[in-house]
Amino acid sequence: MIFNINNSVYFCNNGNNKISKPKKFILRLTKFTLALSIILTFFLSEILTAQVWTISDGPYKGQINDFDISFTNPNLVYIASTTGIYKTTNAGVNWRKMSGTNVDRISLSQLNNSFVITNKERSFDDGETWQLITAVNSKQMKHSPGINTVVYSISASNRIERTTDFGNNWNVIDDSAGIYGEYKQIFTDKNNDQIIYSLSENGWLNKSTNRGNTWQRIKFAAIPAFYMAGTVDPNNSQRLILAASDSVYVSVNGGITYSVYKNNSTSRPKSIKIDWQNGNNVYMISWFTFEPKSFFRSTNGGQTFISTFGNALSMADIKTVSDGKIYLGSAFAGMMRSNNGGLFFKSVGYEFIASQGIKAVTENIVYTWDGVAYYKTVDGGMNWTIIQGTGGFYPDALAISPTDPNKIYIANFSSLSMSSNGGTDFTNTLIGSIDAVQEIYLRSDNADLIYIKGFSGTSVQLIRTTNGGSSWGLITLPNATNFWNLRLSNSEPGVMYYFPDTFNNLLLYRTTNSGLNWTLLNLPLQGNEIIYDAQVDGTGRLFAGALSFYESTNRGDSWTRNYNYLFPNPQVFDFFIQPGVTSKIYSINPNNNRLFGTTNTGVNWYAVNNSGLPGDYQFLYEAGISSNGKVFVSTEKGFYSGIPTLVNMEGNTTEITERYELFQNKPNPFNPETEIKFNLPEATGITLKIYNIKGQEVLNVAENEFKNSGIHKVYINMGNFPSGIYFYLLKTNKFVKAKKMVLVK
Repeated sequence: MIFNINNSVYFCNNGNNKISKPKKFILRLTKFTLALSIILTFFLSEILTAQVWTISDGPYKGQINDFDISFTNPNLVYIASTTGIYKTTNAGVNWRKMSGTNVDRISLSQLNNSFVITNKERSFDDGETWQLITAVNSKQMKHSPGINTVVYSISASNRIERTTDFGNNWNVIDDSAGIYGEYKQIFTDKNNDQIIYSLSENGWLNKSTNRGNTWQRIKFAAIPAFYMAGTVDPNNSQRLILAASDSVYVSVNGGITYSVYKNNSTSRPKSIKIDWQNGNNVYMISWFTFEPKSFFRSTNGGQTFISTFGNALSMADIKTVSDGKIYLGSAFAGMMRSNNGGLFFKSVGYEFIASQGIKAVTENIVYTWDGVAYYKTVDGGMNWTIIQGTGGFYPDALAISPTDPNKIYIANFSSLSMSSNGGTDFTNTLIGSIDAVQEIYLRSDNADLIYIKGFSGTSVQLIRTTNGGSSWGLITLPNATNFWNLRLSNSEPGVMYYFPDTFNNLLLYRTTNSGLNWTLLNLPLQGNEIIYDAQVDGTGRLFAGALSFYESTNRGDSWTRNYNYLFPNPQVFDFFIQPGVTSKIYSINPNNNRLFGTTNTGVNWYAVNNSGLPGDYQFLYEAGISSNGKVFVSTEKGFYSGIPTLVNMEGNTTEITERYELFQNKPNPFNPETEIKFNLPEATGITLKIYNIKGQEVLNVAENEFKNSGIHKVYINMGNFPSGIYFYLLKTNKFVKAKKMVLVK
């Protein structure tokens, strides 16, 4: 038998002759080396990916018109939205789009969950296929608890209708709105499928004990109420709780008599439900017009309520289920779920947000926002909640106090909203001279000094308060036709930088007296460069991104071009600096929506290792960084976080040999950068990965990346990895080879 290992040849006598001890040793060593080589090669080429990036569970959004949940399976939820019908079987962890039809109402049969109906179509097979039905313009839709095919509806023409053939035909069963007032809500008794209730605007409870064939009218409110809601205790058919305007009505005899409790804070009730596991816990959502929050919680059976969640959120409905969960459906911000009686709501919607900004306080506490709401996580992205909604309008900015991370400011239309407890509660300050707040700038040396960029009519202005928002004054800016952005130097009181227009901007100004006077800085731009972004680090060093990358250590009086842009290298547009580590900077390449970074203050830029990110994402909306180097990015495929590693693929030479070859890295040992060189005899797709001594993938340099024939060089930076032995493996469809390298720090 012949072994060929590392270009050395070993012979083994397989006959009956005895083998000497040295030969036995060589044979054993040869077998061991061969086995190790084979195992290592195949193991490294097939090992599961150790991801650099991890996807967060949220935040999510979604325009929910209606939703329904199974009584018997509280993890089964259907959503009716403007973009279709969505379904989850695991309490919102994963969602499937079951239909693309824009539907307003949805109802799930509680007798057989396979039966689902909307105002336009129906399904008999758990939503897998759908049949069109006679479309109904319904304000609310509700299944009879004990019959698959009986469904009730409040029509837009203000009648209560019923179908007994699952949507083929609808018949009017109550048309008394002209007498008792507009129908506000229908609700059923899950323990008795004969009973159905409705509420009428003039203060009437309408009750039927024969599925709507006849009705009993019970007057419960003395005055008409435009806002009404009602529910039956899931464990006690005689206990009803109704809400009308500013009062809550509790009945323990099926609605005949009531105890009345006044609650001014819940004066616009929209939905009310009783906890399945604890009947003293009652939950209500109310329109947020007169109260900053829209979710309310009672622990004494509805006598008093405390608002706990939903700053300025428009809610579609609230539902409780048998395992104690609470679901909130938002008109714009998707689905939310609480596992602790409404004290905390987790975002579990079906659509990823497109972040308009990301601010990281620590690696675990992160804020982000989109066109719907402001979101927060305190566990690095495992759970997100909404700290402020907008009614579906456009939020623009969030700022965190440099001295108190619990103090945050957000843009709220023409108001500045401030929270001193990390977004649990907000107080609003109306800014009379601004129609819409766009940016918020804070100083570390003066908490009462706040700058605001905002629209005033058709112009953009910069205003300032020196007393925490009690009064505001306009700051005159040079060339302010298209005011773009402002940067504050927190290490130097009074020093700020301003650049007018990002689309055609050649100008950068500085003030050293908080905006009283401005000086035009001479930035040595070249060619077609324009200023896209400027940032100031914690020591006052000024940086500018203008395709090339510039640095100034004297407030912009003179500049150093750290990076000279040449096509087709990355262009530096917007960028962000790791707090406390100025050498580490990241930017988003506008040409391919990929992140790239530098570890030497912009002298060399490297692509970011994308291991763990979906390869087909098209949009990288925003990115942010924490002080420990953890980066957060928002894509259309989700919100991701990780501490990136940097790699750089450089051009190939024209030198071609006739074989595949992987060369030893140089230098080796190395710290922290090294060069990996390989030769391709033909154009092909290559995969290049780095593994640790345990065989775990730690760096995905290239994945199925097409390369022309020739010699290629790859420069990798392993500054984020510990010292030790690593293996780099090159793989094509015809070639697999690994080599060892040593990182020494």
